[in-house]
Amino acid sequence: MYHATHGERLDSATSHRSDPLSDLQVLAAIEPTDADFLSCYFDLTSGEAACFDWLEKTAETERAKLRGGTRIDFEQALDMVRCALARMVDGGTTQVAKPAVAIFARGLAGGRSLTVMPLDSTVEPSLTFYRIPHLGPLSLAAQSQQPFTLVLARAGTLQVLDVDGDEVTPKAWAAFRENPKHAAKSIVVPQRRFQVLRRAL
Repeated sequence: MYHATHGERLDSATSHRSDPLSDLQVLAAIEPTDADFLSCYFDLTSGEAACFDWLEKTAETERAKLRGGTRIDFEQALDMVRCALARMVDGGTTQVAKPAVAIFARGLAGGRSLTVMPLDSTVEPSLTFYRIPHLGPLSLAAQSQQPFTLVLARAGTLQVLDVDGDEVTPKAWAAFRENPKHAAKSIVVPQRRFQVLRRAL
């Protein structure tokens, strides 16, 4: 994995680590800034031309939604993704023997960051421009490497799952409810489930 900081050149050599869960932890810890992250997943088995064609078509759709400084942030991040992808498929030959790659880029306004992660399994191509890296596809790609714990939060509920290959084991669940005294939301977890939740986290 390669992290480019503000002072580094985009054509610097790229190094790759083989621990996707460690990479996932680094990306998950990144704090949001005023500049959004561009998260791109590529299926390298489709070939160089297909990867770049998909990137430009998808970027054009995203670009149409953006204005002002956000558009500038997007273009900077997109250029970084183009350079990183070009290094991966230089001359039509993939430089790393992996079927897919995830590239996460943020421009100068966000403290310039670039992460390139070759993946051991194919992924559906996707492009997301958001305040933090889009890690959903990366979590699925990582599950083929070793077991991990997944925490899901949605619509006032929290769920903890152990994932080992194709086996998913629920570990804990909790729901939010209104606190009439403080007019705020509090989380309600039965004691036994709370203990499991604490151990899982």
